[in-house]
Amino acid sequence: MELSEFSRGNLNIFEKDGIVTVNGMYAINAESADLQMPFANASGMPVYAPVVGVFQNMSIAGYGYAYINANTNAMHIGMNTAVTYAIMAFSYKGN
Repeated sequence: MELSEFSRGNLNIFEKDGIVTVNGMYAINAESADLQMPFANASGMPVYAPVVGVFQNMSIAGYGYAYINANTNAMHIGMNTAVTYAIMAFSYKGN
């Protein structure tokens, strides 16, 4: 199967054989952000993944999560405090 690759800022999204891998950082400059992923979550269950927040100088600012509901491509990032970037690395079953 061919590898598909997408970018959202400094966030890289790869899909191969139905597995979507998300890694990198996404500028949110807030406590939360919403973005559309290129592949829907086909796992039948919501996906929760840990996210580390950093400031502009890359010092750790807080912790949070990424959430993708089942059968959607909408991702929500929620942090415990305002951050400049949300850094993440996780995989899920896409369609």
